[in-house]
This record gives sequence, C-alpha cells and structure tokens, in this order.
Amino acid sequence: MFVDSGSSEELAPRASLRLSVVMATLNRRKVLSRAIESIFRQGLPSGQYEVIAVVDGSDGEKIEHLKSLQPACALRIIEQPNKSLAVALNQGIAAARGDLVLFVDDGVVLHPSNLCRHLEAHATDDSLIVHGPVYVAERSTATLATDWIRECVNEEIKGCEKGWISPEDTDVGANYSIPRTALLASGGYDEEFRWRQDRELGVRLVNMGLEVVYEPKAAASRIHSKTSEQLLHIHVRSRGKEEMALLQKHPELRRCSALARIGEGSAWNRFSIQLAARSLVSPEILLQPVSARLLVQPVFSICRLQRKTG
Repeated sequence: MFVDSGSSEELAPRASLRLSVVMATLNRRKVLSRAIESIFRQGLPSGQYEVIAVVDGSDGEKIEHLKSLQPACALRIIEQPNKSLAVALNQGIAAARGDLVLFVDDGVVLHPSNLCRHLEAHATDDSLIVHGPVYVAERSTATLATDWIRECVNEEIKGCEKGWISPEDTDVGANYSIPRTALLASGGYDEEFRWRQDRELGVRLVNMGLEVVYEPKAAASRIHSKTSEQLLHIHVRSRGKEEMALLQKHPELRRCSALARIGEGSAWNRFSIQLAARSLVSPEILLQPVSARLLVQPVFSICRLQRKTG
C-alpha cells in the first residue's frame, strides 16, 4: 500500500526535489516519532525534500500514526508485509524522487542542519557516498551492551576523522547519502542478506567508482535499547553467519574480515576459538538469559581487547 500524506500541492515535482529521506520501520512507534520529528525540524524548504517511510509489517496502528502527523514536507508511506530491511529500503529507493537519497532508520534522530550538510557535501560532485557520525543517544537504555556499542562507535568516529577507515569498510546504512541514479544503477540492496546488506552494497558502490566522504557536521544520534543477550545473538550468530556469504560474494574483503584474525592473538585466544568451533555442544547456550548475565561481561571485554589489538 502506498499513501501520500498531505495535499497534492505539497508534493513537489521530481525536478525540484533535491533529497529523499528513506526510512524503514518495524514496530518501534515510540522512537519513530522522535526520528520523524527530527527530520521535519531540519529547516530545509519543504519543496526541496521528501520523507519516504516504509513500514515493514504493521498492525495498522503505525500507519494511522504516520498519517496523523503534520509533516513539514511531503511524507510518503509505503506499507508491505514483514520481509526484511533490504526489501524495505529497496522499496524506498524505487519510490524516491529526489536527486539524492539519505538513509535513516526509526531509531536515528538527526541533528539540526544534517540535511543541509549532506546537500552541501554533494554540491560539487555527483559521484560521492557521504556519511556522518551516528552517536549513541543519551536516552539510550543503560546496559552493558549500550556501553560496548558506545565504545565501538567512538573508535569508528575516531577512525573516520583520522582517515583510518578504508572504502572496503563502507556500510551503507543510517546517515549515508548517495545519488539516486547510482543506487538505481547498482540494483540496490541485495535482498539475500538480512544483516550484512549494508556492507555488501557499499562494496559494489565503491567498485562502481563512487568516492566515500566523511562529513563530521552531518551528525545524528541513535537510540539503543537492545539487551546484552539480543546483541550477542545478532553479532555472534546472525551477522557471523552472513559474513561467510559476504566473503564468498566479495573475496576481496577476506583480508579485512574479522574472520581473518581468528588465528591471531595469544595461544589461549586461539585455543578458545578452536575449542568452541569443535565443541559438540552449540555455544548458543551462552546466549540464554542466565548464562549471558554471567558471561556477557568477559565476552564484551574480549571484544574490546580484540578491537584494540586487531
């Protein structure tokens, strides 16, 4: 289902639209409101941008909530059965009318002037991938998982500022803007991926000749609410499994994959990894609530150490 929120006069013709903000959302109404409002408060003339919200499965309440908003620009709502983030974002790309597409998600709050900074960065070059920092929002849930994410984010931002991040590390996700023509030429996100689709698309766009540019003033913040158990499940099982598929499709990434460092580190570290890999018992038990509460601290401590020495 496709819904246009607002009168037809508010829907600017494609020729005048500079930017399409594409957001995929799933059952997060509370944070969604903050994210949408931060886009409407950007101060950009309403005829220069639009928001496309792709609802990836909903009971109808979220659709009504979106339709009840008083948007500062054209708000276009696409509803689809629950499929995947990649499918939802591709729907948004196909519907976009702006020259540029900026990806956000329903937990990301844009800082003032974010849209202007993206537009300025693209002003003199139409072959750029522009991204800005996404900080951990202060209203995020206070958990060990959030602390670990904050440390990882700070390290990533430091790497971007000092030029340590290579094009091969480009994850086309929230707070990334790309020319719409380049996204269409690339074919969009690979819908076979559910967790690594952002890295996979980034590799193809870089291979097409697009240059990655970091714009520190195009800032945003993400509200994190995952528990330690949920984060472990995502990183240890889901993302790890898809890492193999990503490396098979793009062998050039193997040298910089975390899997390439399994044989590195201390003898105890190598032994522990081999033991877990050969165990007849699935290590998934570590993700269960009781075990996770006991083990999540040392696991995250090891992750921190590996990031510093990797």
